[in-house]
Parts: sequence; C-alpha cells; structure tokens
Amino acid sequence: MIGKKIRNPRKSSSKAVRIGSLVRYFTSPEIRNAQEKCVYHHALGFFTTDVESQISEMVALASESVRSADPVNHYVLSWREGEQPSFEQVDEAVGIFLDELGLQGHQVIYAMHQDTDNLHLHIAVNRVHPETLKCVEINKGFDKEAVQRAIARIEHVQGWQPETRSRYVVLEDGTVAHKGEREQRTVPRQPARDYEQRTGERSAERIAMEDAAPVIRTATSWQGLHQALAEIGMRYEKKGSGALIFVGALDRMSHPRRGQRLQNVFRNRSRKHAPWRDGTITPRRAKRTTRRSARPWRRCGENTNRKG
Repeated sequence: MIGKKIRNPRKSSSKAVRIGSLVRYFTSPEIRNAQEKCVYHHALGFFTTDVESQISEMVALASESVRSADPVNHYVLSWREGEQPSFEQVDEAVGIFLDELGLQGHQVIYAMHQDTDNLHLHIAVNRVHPETLKCVEINKGFDKEAVQRAIARIEHVQGWQPETRSRYVVLEDGTVAHKGEREQRTVPRQPARDYEQRTGERSAERIAMEDAAPVIRTATSWQGLHQALAEIGMRYEKKGSGALIFVGALDRMSHPRRGQRLQNVFRNRSRKHAPWRDGTITPRRAKRTTRRSARPWRRCGENTNRKG
C-alpha cells in the first residue's frame, strides 16, 4: 500500500475554488479523464448529504481559519495490483487514517477511483476543527510520516501486503515502530548457538535477548533501566560509542562472552538510539568547587626574581 500527499497546484486560488474543484474531481473524475471512474465515495462530518451542499459546508468551515490559506489536505492511498478492498474496508481504512493523523471528527470527503490495475483512494480532509475552529497541525508538520504510520496500521488490520520499502511496521503488541527500530533478534549468533548445543544451557546472548531486551524497550530513564536490570542479575555499561549488557555475576574479564553488545540484542540499535534522553548512564564527575591558587603574575619585562 502506498500513501502520498498531493500538493495544491494552485496555491493562489481561493478556498472555494480549491475545495470545489477537488471534491468534484473526486465524485466525477471522468470530467478530467474519460478512463477514470469513481466506484465509491462517502463523506463524514457534514449535516447535508448531497455533494454540492457538502462543498459549501467545507468552504464555510475552512473560511473560519483566517491564518491558514489552504486548510484542506489532499491524500491518495493506493492498493497493490490485485487487492480489492470492500466498501466497508475503505471506510475502516479512512477511520484508521484520520485517527493516526489526529483528525477524528473533522470534515472528510473520500472517493475510490479505478483507472489502472491499482485501486486508489482520494481523501480530502479539512484541518479546521468544527468546534474549536482552529486549524490542526498534523504531527507537528511531519504529516507524511503520520501517513506512513497509518498505512502500516491499515495493512496490519486488513491483511494487505506491505510494500518492500515501507517505513513502518506494527509489532506484536500493536505499537507502530520504524523498521530500523523493530523487535529484537529472535535467534542468537552461531557461536552462541554452538555453546548451547555443547552445554545444553542458554547462552549469555540468548539470556540478554530474551530477558534484557524487554526491560530496555520499556525503560523510560537510565536510573530505571539500571534498577530493572539489577533485579534480574544484569547490568548495562557504556563502551565507547556503544554499550554492553553483562549477564550474571561474572564480568567480561573472567568470561569474555558475558558482555553482550547492544547491537547483538537489537537489530540496528545502539546506545545513541535509546528511547529516552533525560539522563546519562553514570553520574558525571562533580565539577571542581575549590579555586586554584592564583599564580604570580608580572608586567611585561618585569623580573620576578628581584629581591626587595
């Protein structure tokens, strides 16, 4: 599934012209392209049911936002070739989309078009809230990232095949994460597996993956991380630009394989990618409070060894 934000080609046009041309294209695309047809369209947040009245409602609400010249955003969601969403799934996808963008309850008009092998959905949403009359800023201005997260949620709920270059994935607990920050590795490296076959015990790498990884993922501060790891007999120490996770009472000097690199526990994870930012791993050295004794000074050319 692909999601795109379509820029306004005529930023100088009025809100009425912008909204009118956009919605009329949604419901009657054959005006521009004879091969394109609308197979389904729907609207939310309106008092009226006919298209022209809904256009008037959207223009009236958009006009309440004096500071925003273009409060109506245009997005397109496109399914893969062969995927045929039902009308109920289209409505569900729009609901998930609005929820991720933080636009629940806003005016939205959407229409599904078919002119190629890929069905695509046009969405026009009014960012002006119908009650507060304030124009909502989506995801602090990064609405394209919110669109990608919404796509991941839609694919997960409805079972569509994700794109190869998709940015986000839904984890087992239902949270949406960037692909570079996905769940921990499920299988230790080969040396650790060889150790497990010889001894019949879990390797330190597997212990760190299965026991320490959930603690690190849910920690909200460095202090909380150290305390939680200590309760299960582990500790976390920085090492250069990375970090080590020590398993059990043995340290790295007596058992080199006990200190596990953080990258071995998480894919594409290092200390600088920690999900919290409010502290340091260990307390910093206290600053010097006593002042150094003042050094003797002399004027240029003065001999300090002179007596008297």
